[in-house]
Amino acid sequence: MKRFVKVVVVSVMMLGVSGMVYSQEHEKKRSPEKKEHFEKIEAAKVLYFEQELKLADKEKEKFWTAYNAYKKSLKENSRSVMNLNRELYSKMDSISDKEVKLKFESILALQSKEVQLKKDFVSKSADVIGYKRTIQALELERAFKKQLMDRVKDGKESGKRPQHKKVPSTMQQRIVPAE
Repeated sequence: MKRFVKVVVVSVMMLGVSGMVYSQEHEKKRSPEKKEHFEKIEAAKVLYFEQELKLADKEKEKFWTAYNAYKKSLKENSRSVMNLNRELYSKMDSISDKEVKLKFESILALQSKEVQLKKDFVSKSADVIGYKRTIQALELERAFKKQLMDRVKDGKESGKRPQHKKVPSTMQQRIVPAE
């Protein structure tokens, strides 16, 4: 009986390890494709911003330094907010009212930090390209994301269109009115 248990335990462990190895290998194969796809999107975004903002060569480096630092800080801050929210709501039933209040205040502090990050970016960027184009850059971010989502929605990403089922001719005659 002990031998049977050992065999089962070892088998389960080997199965688990082989699954993990397969998963890691599979992830390595996908990773370069995802990275390349992300880089193409970022390159398109840079080109879009530079054209719309009409950035001069001397402005580009300073603007992108400020913008990238802002986006990185914003991403880190958003992750912190998300993690705190997840933690708060997953433990809501098991923590005291005082702990809920502390976590919620931490979330609000991080949300306030987001506003400060935006103010800092606007100030730094405005020193380089002025307030008009800085505010325009904030709107361009939203517009670029919308265009990207529209392309995905339309199935145009990667040059592929969604596959539509061919309608049988008898059914098509019923759908399309005769002229």
